[in-house]
Amino acid sequence: VIASGNGLVNNPLMMQMLADCSGLSVLVDAETSEVTGRGAALMTAISLKEMRVQHGCVAHDETTPTLNNLGEEGISTLKQSVPGDASSWWASKSATQDQL
Repeated sequence: VIASGNGLVNNPLMMQMLADCSGLSVLVDAETSEVTGRGAALMTAISLKEMRVQHGCVAHDETTPTLNNLGEEGISTLKQSVPGDASSWWASKSATQDQL
């Protein structure tokens, strides 16, 4: 999961909750501040590739290397939360909350 938005990115607790609940790593991309736009552009490019193949514009093996590698670009990770056994972690946070 690539996180975006100040409420999530600047809140380690929320990032950890998302990782624990989804069972997936939550990343913040250091090079992209607008991941929503990046994701929309990626989905559009993938859809256009599929349309070209479906309409016979190109064969499956004749697509350009750029289109074949969609979604495989690297991500420069700024922050990362990984899923884990969070029961002891959540218990300590609950105890801290109770003390407040």
